[in-house]
Amino acid sequence: EVSTGYVEPELNGFAHKILENLFLGPMESCDSLAALQENGITGIVNCCPKKCANHHSHEIEYCIVSVYDEAHAIIAPWLRPATQFIHRHVSTEGGKCLVHCQYGVSRSATVVIAYLMEYLHYSLEEAYIITKSHRPQVNPNEGFWGQLQTFEMQGLLSQKPLVVLPILRTLFDRIEAHLEATGAQYPTLIVLEEAWLYLDH
Repeated sequence: EVSTGYVEPELNGFAHKILENLFLGPMESCDSLAALQENGITGIVNCCPKKCANHHSHEIEYCIVSVYDEAHAIIAPWLRPATQFIHRHVSTEGGKCLVHCQYGVSRSATVVIAYLMEYLHYSLEEAYIITKSHRPQVNPNEGFWGQLQTFEMQGLLSQKPLVVLPILRTLFDRIEAHLEATGAQYPTLIVLEEAWLYLDH
């Protein structure tokens, strides 16, 4: 469990700054156009469009993540488009992005965590700790957390074999140790070589 204390919010006292150019908060954090402009917000990821309209779409670019905060809800298809939108804004000189849902706890936090994993190459645990340390309310629901785990694995499998193989080697070593303890045999080296060839294809 991440130990957190009080963190001073911004954007009229609603949102928290996760990175210098990335904010996370509830839907109230986008109420004031003046506050958004004063803080240099150029893009907004709205994760609760049924609760909060895109009030400032003529002045600020929006990205929609239309999903309910329920454990069985599917947020995975929205993650890559949302993280790409965030990155386009935060990587542009002077660009900043606000990600919000109704309460700034689950949906929007899931998107921010995915961004930290996808573009800053943090692990899921690291991205969660960073996000929660800046906004203590952060708490993706169980279903979203599982989808973030899948998102992390997809990212690992897309990396070079030299990055992935040590993970596979550890896994196979554990399998071999278990099977040897039970008197069974397992061709670990052959499997590792096949995995290398597959990943290096």
